[in-house]
Amino acid sequence: MTQAATPNRAIRFPTRSLQARLRLAGGAALLLAALAAAPAVRAQNGDPPEITAQGFNIENAQEGLLGHFGRLRVRIEAPEGIETLYIKERSYEVDLAVTPERAHYGLFGIEKRVGLHKDVTLNFERYIDRKLEAAGSYRFLIRVTDGAARSASATLSVTVREEPPRAEAMDPEMAPVSKSAFNFQRIGAGSVVGAEDFGLTWKTIEDARIVIEITGTEDKAARLIELAESDYDRIETRKALAEAADKAGPVERIAVPTAQNLAAGRIFVVVKQDDYLLFKVEESATSLSELGTTVTLTGEYKH
Repeated sequence: MTQAATPNRAIRFPTRSLQARLRLAGGAALLLAALAAAPAVRAQNGDPPEITAQGFNIENAQEGLLGHFGRLRVRIEAPEGIETLYIKERSYEVDLAVTPERAHYGLFGIEKRVGLHKDVTLNFERYIDRKLEAAGSYRFLIRVTDGAARSASATLSVTVREEPPRAEAMDPEMAPVSKSAFNFQRIGAGSVVGAEDFGLTWKTIEDARIVIEITGTEDKAARLIELAESDYDRIETRKALAEAADKAGPVERIAVPTAQNLAAGRIFVVVKQDDYLLFKVEESATSLSELGTTVTLTGEYKH
């Protein structure tokens, strides 16, 4: 017996659902194309850039003498990395993040371009002493941009005065001390570069905090004296420097921890051929390399 044929069922396509899917696929394709064409944007993970005056209020004009302006440092911090660091003073303009011209570095106390660095300290005293040739008022525009395209800016104003003439009959011992910068560095067991002229050397005696032991050179041409940190600002004349050093008395060596800027603020006197030099360490830095531990001391000395 032959079975009756099953009637064919009408096949219906989900027309509206298919159209919706096509529209969705088309929208996704357009979105992917737009994302591909859009410029890459770096994620903002850190804090925005910051400009900080060290030891003074940047909103107030700073004053100093022509050729001997005095300490004037500004700290730049950019956790996302420095992309541009623009400085402008009258017709002078430079981007310290990218410029390859080394002549610009010394004007701000840095050794190389600062692009991609997370922080840097600029020494404006050096620019003022080298570039400003006349008394007057000057302004520096400072602007930093980080890797996430965020920026910060500040204006540093300075007033430069002519140094008053000294009386011819002034006692040399009562003359005010002068100030200069120093930079000492030792790599491994090498010599202490920059310290030879002062009759100084050092060796590392403890590795954890990288404690160095500062001494006179073998010819013992220099005597060492350690003073309190508060003595540095108090001593303003050559006579006061000599009296403070003679009262404290000499020492054979001075132990100074240098890791993590631990040496900052240490004060000591070097006496060489009756010339008294008062040193203040402002920064200490350490690093390791195949040649050994590199220790750097920078700061200012009065003489």
